[in-house]
Amino acid sequence: GSSNASCDGACASGHVCPPGSTASKSQSCPKGTFRGQRGGESLSDCHSCPPGRYGDAEGATAARCTGACAAGFYCIAGSTTRNAAMCPSGRFGAGGSSNASCSAPCPAGHICGFGTTHLNGTAPPRPCRVGTYRDQVGGENPETDCTFCPPGRYGTAEGLTSSAGCRTCPSASACSNGVKLRCSKPEGTM
Repeated sequence: GSSNASCDGACASGHVCPPGSTASKSQSCPKGTFRGQRGGESLSDCHSCPPGRYGDAEGATAARCTGACAAGFYCIAGSTTRNAAMCPSGRFGAGGSSNASCSAPCPAGHICGFGTTHLNGTAPPRPCRVGTYRDQVGGENPETDCTFCPPGRYGTAEGLTSSAGCRTCPSASACSNGVKLRCSKPEGTM
């Protein structure tokens, strides 16, 4: 028997041909794997797509497989979809991430839920709301990880990275939970 239909002794890239097989009995390397060289004889000759990449089709012939993992997700070796696993909260993934560390921790002044992408992505880190700040990376929850401006101070912008960004409350106002409130004059006064 020949090792493939062309009788040249080498099975095509992306496939394996058990000894004695013909082209009709050759096997494609499965999804999540590739074979860059000719001559594979068993599925163990197929290699896993590398971390950060995925293979959603059979018969891949190069380590790039189908492509890079999607932003907000990571792909371990042998992944078959671009959104194999969501980046954990407190981290973000810019695309092509290979493990749960994803690309980096969430930047200071921001919160990253599950599946957060880079700043210009479809699910960017959310800034801490006005009146709060976050001075550390890795924020996950806006209720617990963003800190109110100190008493007597207020915030005017989202995404503050320190209490230094909070302003002192003017004398005719009151500040509560990082927000400036206007004081109204009591009735009967001018």
